[in-house]
Amino acid sequence: MKAKNVALSIIALLVLMSVAPQDDTSKKLIGTWKWANVINSETNEEMGIDMVTMGMASEVKTEFKTGGSYVESKLRTGATEYSTTNGEWKLEGVDVLNMKPKDKWRPSKILKFTKDSLIIQMSPKMNLLLVKQK
Repeated sequence: MKAKNVALSIIALLVLMSVAPQDDTSKKLIGTWKWANVINSETNEEMGIDMVTMGMASEVKTEFKTGGSYVESKLRTGATEYSTTNGEWKLEGVDVLNMKPKDKWRPSKILKFTKDSLIIQMSPKMNLLLVKQK
């Protein structure tokens, strides 16, 4: 009986430890992140966000909210007001950020994540640097 309780305690502890990192990552992600730069992963050359927006937006921000929703705001080139898109987000473990702007989940590998910066892999050759806004 005592061995069974010890075994159950160890299993419970392992389960709790495996959940904690994702919870910490989720908490760090909550807030508004400005798209700072796109980086060519092969050359480490900074390309600017024009590569992603095709020159259509001068600024992009993503606000991750609790409950798994997000709002992406784009300031179109020449405009004075932001356009917004709503979507859902979720983490797969601690290294994949899934975002669903419409009907399909889009996974992005998290390459680096600190309290004030996030680098995600948008495609095999393109990484996005996001900076947390205060």
